[in-house]
Amino acid sequence: MRPVLLFVLVALAGCGRPTAPAIAVYPVEGRLIVSGIPAVNAQVALHPIGEPTSSYHPVGTTGADGRFRLTTHTTEDGAPAGEYVVTVIWTNHELFGGDCPCGADPTQHDRLCGAYADPATSRLRATIRAQHNEITLETTVGGGGRGWNLPRLQDAAKKTDRVAPADRDREQKQ
Repeated sequence: MRPVLLFVLVALAGCGRPTAPAIAVYPVEGRLIVSGIPAVNAQVALHPIGEPTSSYHPVGTTGADGRFRLTTHTTEDGAPAGEYVVTVIWTNHELFGGDCPCGADPTQHDRLCGAYADPATSRLRATIRAQHNEITLETTVGGGGRGWNLPRLQDAAKKTDRVAPADRDREQKQ
């Protein structure tokens, strides 16, 4: 019954006034590297520079290798051409075992402690052109030692099928 009701509501929503044409988007693939480690399961969002009230904000989530594809209208369709401030929230789910005592604000348990969570203060930038785009966002962790919670390199290697150079050398000698 609920799926039928949902279908009817969606169908009725489409029966109103015409909507503005969708803005053109271009494929965007990217990678997020933090202190040399791929950021796994981070939320990446683009905010158009000079358009604080923009109705679109392309978003993506990084995979096991730190790679993401941006979505604006439909899944992984890309982003409009332009200049953007990039925000990143890299939630540490392991820290709270699924229950976050911090409340609804994800920056309270961000591995980057909110350093890139606010478009007004994020130093990350991206340019999207009217073509297929590949962007790499690289940053190091800093900010006065506020207790950054990054995975150790050997843990990141296990989770992303990377092998730290010292471990690889040991494996080759055996």
